[in-house]
Amino acid sequence: MEDFKSIKLIAKNLFISYCDYKYFSSSNGDILKAAFLDQNQNLFKRIRYYLYFFTIVELNKLFYSNESYSISKFLNREIKDNNNSPKARELKKLLQRVKTKSIQSTLSKVYNLRKKYLAHLDPDRLDYTDIKINVQEIDNILEIVKDFLIILNPVYEGSEYTYPYSETDLGYNLHKPYFKLKNLGH
Repeated sequence: MEDFKSIKLIAKNLFISYCDYKYFSSSNGDILKAAFLDQNQNLFKRIRYYLYFFTIVELNKLFYSNESYSISKFLNREIKDNNNSPKARELKKLLQRVKTKSIQSTLSKVYNLRKKYLAHLDPDRLDYTDIKINVQEIDNILEIVKDFLIILNPVYEGSEYTYPYSETDLGYNLHKPYFKLKNLGH
C-alpha cells in the first residue's frame, strides 16, 4: 500500500511538471500567450529547462529498476502475488507495454540523461541536447503511468483513478490577466 501511494505521488509530480513544461514550450496558437512567453523569454526558458529535468528525474524514479518505487518492480510483485486473477492479466499486458522496444529505448534515454547529465557535474559531461527525447515519447510513457493508476487505484484506494488536472486547475490562464491590465494602461 505504501509503495502504491509513493508511486502515485511521484506520478502526480511527474504529470504536473510535464504539463507545465508543455505549457511553457508552446503557445498553441494563443497570440496573447505567445507574446507573454516572448516578453519574459529568459525566465520561461529557465523554467522550461527546470521542468524538463524534473520530469526526467521523476520518470527515472518510476521506471529505473534500481529505484525503490519502480513501476516494473511493483507490477512484477503484483503479478506474482495474483498470478491467475483478471487483474494479473491486465498487469501483464501493462508490463509488456513497458518492455516494448520503443518504450525501452525512451527509458534508456531518460536514464542516460539522468545519469550522464543531471547526476554528474564533470567538466566533460554529456551535452543534454545530444539525447533527444520528443514529446510523443514522453506522452507514451505517461499513458503507461495513467493506465497503471487506472488499474490499481481501485484495488489500493477503493476508487477509480481520474486524471485530475485541467488547464484551470493548473493555472494556465496566467497570461490573460496580464494583458487585460496592460491594455488598461493605454
